[in-house]
Amino acid sequence: MKLENSKKRLLVIIGVCVAVLLAGTGIFYAVSGGTFDITRLANSNVEGETRPTEKPKPTEPDKPELEASISAQTLNLVENQTAQIKAELKNKEKSKYNVRYTTSDENIAAIDTKGKITPMSKGECQVGVYVEGYDTSIKNFNIKVEDYRIDQISMLSSYVFGLSTKEAYTYAGNRKGNAKITGCKIDDFDSDGNYELFIKYNLSNKLQKIFVVTSYGDGYTVHQSEKSFSDIAGGGYASYIEDVYKDANGGISIIAESTKADAVFSEKITALYSVNGTMEKQAEYYCKEPFNLTDMGKKSEYKIDKVKKERDEFTLLYTSLKSSREIFDNYITITAKLSQGNYVKAELPSNIGQAYYNRLQWTTTDDGVAKVSTSGMITGGSKAGNCEITGFIPGMTVPLCKMTIEASNVTDDFESYVESIQGSEIMGQAGNRMKLYGYYVTDIDSDGISDLLLYYVGGNGCQLEAAHYIGSQVSRKVIKSVVTENGTSCLLDLYNDSMNGNALVLYVGKMTKTNSSLTTDFHYETYENGEFTDINSSQYTVISSDSNKNECKVAGEKVEEDDFNTMLNRYVKMGSWHLV
Repeated sequence: MKLENSKKRLLVIIGVCVAVLLAGTGIFYAVSGGTFDITRLANSNVEGETRPTEKPKPTEPDKPELEASISAQTLNLVENQTAQIKAELKNKEKSKYNVRYTTSDENIAAIDTKGKITPMSKGECQVGVYVEGYDTSIKNFNIKVEDYRIDQISMLSSYVFGLSTKEAYTYAGNRKGNAKITGCKIDDFDSDGNYELFIKYNLSNKLQKIFVVTSYGDGYTVHQSEKSFSDIAGGGYASYIEDVYKDANGGISIIAESTKADAVFSEKITALYSVNGTMEKQAEYYCKEPFNLTDMGKKSEYKIDKVKKERDEFTLLYTSLKSSREIFDNYITITAKLSQGNYVKAELPSNIGQAYYNRLQWTTTDDGVAKVSTSGMITGGSKAGNCEITGFIPGMTVPLCKMTIEASNVTDDFESYVESIQGSEIMGQAGNRMKLYGYYVTDIDSDGISDLLLYYVGGNGCQLEAAHYIGSQVSRKVIKSVVTENGTSCLLDLYNDSMNGNALVLYVGKMTKTNSSLTTDFHYETYENGEFTDINSSQYTVISSDSNKNECKVAGEKVEEDDFNTMLNRYVKMGSWHLV
């Protein structure tokens, strides 16, 4: 036992000595359990190199583990179905992280900050959830939104867009005519859950026919009165008008009212048709009255469904026929006439809602005839002709908007406008009465759209206005006004400056006549910021006398006539005013 204890004391002493020796070299190894590792000693830097102290690594928080599920992936928009993403973080420090939600198309399915999903329009998209600031990878879920209404709207749109905007017919033997679609509208007018289409045709201003197309499931039925286009055109009617009406219960009906007249009598027939799956004539009102009011009592004739009625009873029932119903007249047009620079907003036959509208993409078959913006604004192009404007949603086979554009030459439209104003006086900018002298069509501001220049004279002055179309209305602005003294007249003319890229300039002249001479002072103005202004233009003067020799001046200084003419050679007259 004593020997054993002695050995232990010896080992401790040796270890202490070694530690002291190593400390002198800058290397120290702690003794663990009374021993040390000789291998570590052998591998140490015996030359005394100091090893840097390593900083302890910070303790990382637990990684967030995101678990997510969704309550439903097919949503019915009509039934206002919603879904919920349930997201949960699995870690001890989950309060340090934020969960965020996203959608690939908010116009199909929107999602709020709490993961609630709301359907917006028919289609498919993805919604997802992720951990903000830690992991941007998204856990996605496929969403399908169903909406039978857009299916019915597409079906009825396909029907109306498949029609010709002009329907040819014959009447009275071999006479020909065209019935034009002047309006249509798609909606659930009777609130029965199925959509209807109203189409209005005009044969003339006083001849009109209605079609009603009702949908059911994936099919439709076309309803019309027994009167065809040929019957209406060849029926000898003074007028024949069909209109759509709705009663207090939402029921749809067509009232057809026709009139005929001869030298003695006026005859009116009013027919009521109900549209409820089928179309049936419900009543017919007949009225025959003489033009001579003194014969009213003995020669008038009133019938309802071929049964004679007294005038007062007939009048009461006939009045109730329309007063108990509301006429529908909120049609949209699928054809439009435009001239260069004129514009119109594309209209959809149905109110599809903003989410669907946001998804629409617009195309034109000829942007030279008409261009269309991303918002559906149609602008007449640089040439006359026809084209089609289409608004569609990618993935849907049927467009939701199709308009036929007939683009006319803007000069023709401007000429028609001039005809409508040429006899009218205006009050000039200087307060003088003026009349239209002439007009000219040109692109005054180089924006690619023609402008109408209106040249007015009168009351010791002249005035130039620029006109152009804004929608279907003409907008006018004064771009030059000149006032002269008594005995002095003014003259405006259009030139190109050949030394300035053939820029358009305005010749502004004032002429004063005496018994022996005619003095013309003139200069040229450029068009800037919406008006003609005198910028760096010389003042020219020509004095003509009975001697047949002109006296010429530039900025008040006399010059030879040949030199004078050389200076003016840069200006080339564009053309003459079209006089009215």
